Amino acid sequence: MDAPKPMSLHLSRRYGVYPQKQEGLYMQRIRIPGGRINAEQWRRLAHLAVACCRGTPLHLTTRQDVELHNVAASDLPTIQELLGRVQLQTGNTGGDSIRNITLCPGCDLKEGGRDLLPLIETVYSSLSSLPLCDHLPRKFKISFSACNEQCALPYLNDLGFVLTPGLQFDVIGAGSLGPRPNPGIELTKNLPAEEMIPFTIAVLELFEEMGDRNHRRKARLRHVRERLGDAVFKEVLHRRFEEKRKSGPYPHVAILPGKERLPHRSCLRLPLGDLSVEQAVTLADLLDKQRLQSRINLTQDIELYGNDPIVLPTSLILLTRGPSIVCCPGADTCPNGLVNTRQLARRLIQENLPSALHTPCIRISGCPNRCAHCAAAEIGLSGCLKTIQGNRQQAYRLYLGGGNGKSNQLGSPGPVLTEEEVVRFLAEEGKSHTRE
Repeated sequence: MDAPKPMSLHLSRRYGVYPQKQEGLYMQRIRIPGGRINAEQWRRLAHLAVACCRGTPLHLTTRQDVELHNVAASDLPTIQELLGRVQLQTGNTGGDSIRNITLCPGCDLKEGGRDLLPLIETVYSSLSSLPLCDHLPRKFKISFSACNEQCALPYLNDLGFVLTPGLQFDVIGAGSLGPRPNPGIELTKNLPAEEMIPFTIAVLELFEEMGDRNHRRKARLRHVRERLGDAVFKEVLHRRFEEKRKSGPYPHVAILPGKERLPHRSCLRLPLGDLSVEQAVTLADLLDKQRLQSRINLTQDIELYGNDPIVLPTSLILLTRGPSIVCCPGADTCPNGLVNTRQLARRLIQENLPSALHTPCIRISGCPNRCAHCAAAEIGLSGCLKTIQGNRQQAYRLYLGGGNGKSNQLGSPGPVLTEEEVVRFLAEEGKSHTRE
């Protein structure tokens, strides 16, 4: 293969390539539409982890992506080519782009379920071909929830579409987390499917025109909303939407019924969001042998669906018993990471604290960007630094009582705690739950 051509930082991030803290090593992010990934694709990822990543585990994200870590720059062109051969794409997985559109994982496999993936693919294709999407002020995130459970966390997205019983969409939008989190607001109700694309184009045009290009920390769509005020933002948006709606035609989109009902489900809870090479190969073999479907969900786990009871091998059975902890890589590899999130997560797993707390999930972020959604969590921990006796030490801001992105309820900020204090606090909380 020819020597790789140098990639600009903008282009690299647009294709999901981010430098790690370790000199000369990179992270490669891969987009998994709807979180749906098959056996052949798992095997290809496992092969690349061995060949190009020193056997580093695959890392799953909260946007249904997969990341390869510890990649040398010279291996990036090979990785991207081999991914493309199994229909895995890296475009628009980073930078100022329309990121992977997330979807509740099993929406098409339930009784009376709806398959929104074809709709999502049409929307994504239509939007990503727009010239304006090459120069957005910042990233843009879209999610689709197939029922009122709002599994795709609409309040944490720039646009969150929630399917109604009448097969239209309620739309939540202009929300995000980061250093100053602000959940989304209701933008419109009962939007027909055929009007989704003009509505989204109207939002993108508003964002492209009014996003702050001088201050990246104030450049998301929700900052436009905050500057204008909610009422004016919605008024401006709906006026633009009326114009776009009349300027079609637009690609046809449809809400399809689920193709099959798979009643048996098993969930693999990945410690630290990591799947080892060996586990990935075992999973691929299992999918083929038992004719299962695998879906990456939004809490770094893998959901398996089958027509018959699922029989797991020992190495995967262990993953069904673990607690749910969403954890970013933190200071291990991320240049922004302030704390060793994985170290804390391992301690909480060893202490079995998530199970004792009876919480759906603990979310741990390594910096104020809060990639693990800690500020909206029922129990969240946001990495920071704290001065103790004149020394700067790793610590965590505690958040409690959030709605996990399924409502507009953010977690209430609590004290800043060291790792030891976090463990003691959660242990005591666990005891309180047990006494109750």
